[in-house]
Amino acid sequence: VSYDRSYGRNVRFPALPMDEREDNTHLASLDYKAVRISERFTEFNAKFYLSDVSHLMDNKQRPFSDTVVAVSDITARNYGYRFEGKFRPGDNDLIIGTDFEHISKDGTRTKTKILEPTVPVFVEDLWNDALILNNGLFLLYRREMGRFTLDAAARIDMNRASSAEMRLEKMGNEIYRNQKTESDFLNFSASLGGIYSISKSVSLRMSLGRGVRSPDMNERFIMFLPIGYDNYDYLGNPELKPEANHEADLSVVLDLENAGSIEAGYFFSYVTNYITAELLPESEAKPQTAGVYGVKQFYNEDYVYLRGFEISYRSPDTYRWIAGVRMACTRGRW
Repeated sequence: VSYDRSYGRNVRFPALPMDEREDNTHLASLDYKAVRISERFTEFNAKFYLSDVSHLMDNKQRPFSDTVVAVSDITARNYGYRFEGKFRPGDNDLIIGTDFEHISKDGTRTKTKILEPTVPVFVEDLWNDALILNNGLFLLYRREMGRFTLDAAARIDMNRASSAEMRLEKMGNEIYRNQKTESDFLNFSASLGGIYSISKSVSLRMSLGRGVRSPDMNERFIMFLPIGYDNYDYLGNPELKPEANHEADLSVVLDLENAGSIEAGYFFSYVTNYITAELLPESEAKPQTAGVYGVKQFYNEDYVYLRGFEISYRSPDTYRWIAGVRMACTRGRW
């Protein structure tokens, strides 16, 4: 059992338009593990966790605060569980499990125009009771057959998301509105691969897989916040579809007892409904954060191709000091 209570007070962020005035975080978890339950039921793991955060940020120590004072007050909660059982029927290894995750966010940004005291205070929704629920079932199977080791895995996720109306108004004028905030997806992921030992020092690894992920909280429901590295306000898109990655990997491992190990691999990936962001014209959405260049909204690109390689070296374990080096390159296009 673990519990952590942490505080943040008056934290200055040189690269952000706001500073952290106050942060209160609670982290709790409960873990359970049982081993050698029976000859075939070898291990059971269970985990429960909770994260609760209240976050207050403002621009009161920034040069433009003498014009507009902005205060963001956000609460976020994340909790869930994971159960996993390991079995050994005969020469096979089998892992079966399930997990659940609950993510919720709610918060507003209050703006006060210092030089215009007669103008009302603006309250904007950054998150409006945003919620994501994910239930998953997963399976991993492994079998050794002489020089060849087979690995197969599968996962099913039921992902549900919702939010109150995404709306931004100023002085009675509607700047942005989206009422279609609910989604429900059933995602299937699977992989098949293996390792073939050509000799004691050389092995070949091959795998094919499909991995599907649903859009995260920012991609779905963020409302005009500069969350990236490019100084743009970002706008979520609750109508996003899940992103699916179809990938093939091939690698060779050379393990020399007195000279270390070298691994070289190549991969090719075809991603459908790739989630990225595009710049919106100001006629559709105007930035709400001082100093940003514009507004970008997340969307699904039909498909992208990714390919690349990786080479790594690790010194042998016979020495007191172990060193490693790694080089990788990825190229993508759509």
